[in-house]
Amino acid sequence: MYLVYAPEGGEEQRWEYKPGRLRVMEMEAIDRHTGLAYGSDFKVALLKGQTSARRALLWTFLRRQHPTLKYSDVDFYDDELRLERTKSEVEAAITELENVPDGDLSPEDRMAALMVLRQQLAKAPEDPPGKAEASPSGDTTTP
Repeated sequence: MYLVYAPEGGEEQRWEYKPGRLRVMEMEAIDRHTGLAYGSDFKVALLKGQTSARRALLWTFLRRQHPTLKYSDVDFYDDELRLERTKSEVEAAITELENVPDGDLSPEDRMAALMVLRQQLAKAPEDPPGKAEASPSGDTTTP
């Protein structure tokens, strides 16, 4: 998964986001600034597009380059920041959605969600070299 920041009039920046690869200090700072537990609530909020989660992740990556950057200084237009799933992540989401029991999701909602995911798949970036394939449960398998 990638966080992509393309500020108006600036150069696009792209970071590979691996949820398990943030430092404890970074996770605790995210907890404090968002009020969301990094290990659970934050990750869900980020995937749902919650603004404070997106802002906190951008701040985390920018601080790696600019350690004195304040959270309050991170401001962006909505269309300047996006989260991109890789092809294997989108494929895993499609498989997972296809396996949801019929009674848990209406056929219309399933078709609409699958249509969106297939559109995302067409535009999704390739997986980074050496990345293990994601299974529907999110586990990885070795090649």
